[in-house]
Amino acid sequence: MTIPPTTPGTRSRARSKVAATLAVTGTLLGLGAGTAFAGQDEQIGGKGGYVRFQADGEILAATDTTADGYDVRAELYWAGGRAFVGDFGFDDARESRSNLAIREGTHVKLRMCYLDDARPVHCSRLQEAVA
Repeated sequence: MTIPPTTPGTRSRARSKVAATLAVTGTLLGLGAGTAFAGQDEQIGGKGGYVRFQADGEILAATDTTADGYDVRAELYWAGGRAFVGDFGFDDARESRSNLAIREGTHVKLRMCYLDDARPVHCSRLQEAVA
């Protein structure tokens, strides 16, 4: 009896099983196409306001929440760049924000500063986030 050449042999079936196993493993490990990187947000609050970095859209924001004579500034640093956003005055009680263009997956550091006459009088420690 002759086996026709179109019938898959044992070796061909083994290769198919290995390929299927690798495809499933890659998908489970997040190696498949279309896997999105999840950024990490960060927020720093104080008695006179707060600053935040939102990874989705790379938004840097500052809000002055107290009429204490100080302004609030958000500072963001990353390899090769930096950005500042200030909320100068409690009058409107609204957030000041900027939409940045930072490469996805970039590690950034956020800091909040209180300003008096545009000069920092107190700044928080740097806190890490991911764009």
